[in-house]
Amino acid sequence: MSGPSSPARRPGTYPVVGRRAGLQGMGAVAVAAWTQPVVGRERRKRPLPPLPMSIAVATDDEGERIASTCFLAEQVHVARRLLGDHGVRVRWTELRSLPPGHHRLEDADDRDALAEFLRPRRINVMVVARLRDKDDPKRLRMGVRWRLRRDLRHDYVIVAAYAVADVLTHELGHFFGNGHSHVVDNVMSYRRKHPERVAFDARQGAKMRGVVRRHLARKTLVPARVGDRSDDARDSCGED
Repeated sequence: MSGPSSPARRPGTYPVVGRRAGLQGMGAVAVAAWTQPVVGRERRKRPLPPLPMSIAVATDDEGERIASTCFLAEQVHVARRLLGDHGVRVRWTELRSLPPGHHRLEDADDRDALAEFLRPRRINVMVVARLRDKDDPKRLRMGVRWRLRRDLRHDYVIVAAYAVADVLTHELGHFFGNGHSHVVDNVMSYRRKHPERVAFDARQGAKMRGVVRRHLARKTLVPARVGDRSDDARDSCGED
């Protein structure tokens, strides 16, 4: 390697002009090396914007919605609280109805059929009357995170109208990158001992924030707009 005073240099490198300049340059590099991680940490601390969530409720053969607004409001309220503890914010921005014929999901084809009704660049939640396990027809499920089998970019959450209050939160945990947990009272576990203590852990929270940032960078999700539906879904309870 050439010394500091050598006129020869490798292509793509900067020439060094004198020892003092070289030391000053090294100092600048050292400062940059120490400050860059701090900038990164500050960037990670910036609050994430709220993400829009569109809820589509299946209708029965008479065209009536199969779930009440109060049921939806409770699901969203729990999700906002538990996700918000880790800096992930969701906002219920739309409530709509699915056409008749989609309220009972008996197999994977029925789940795939819901992809037709997805809204782009937002979290899509589909609420149905019955959600059968695709591998064990004797079992009914309360919720699932589902991706269209022929195009995995179509990603959505399905919740059954008989689900307990934290099922939407659990499925959003999957949507934001978390797998199942064996820890009792973890959101991503099926085991409950103290329901009032259900929570995500710090590692799961970091995972979700990272997934949200990737969605925002790729514009597969966009921030909710000012003026969208109320931040507090409980205010919606009782609406038609």
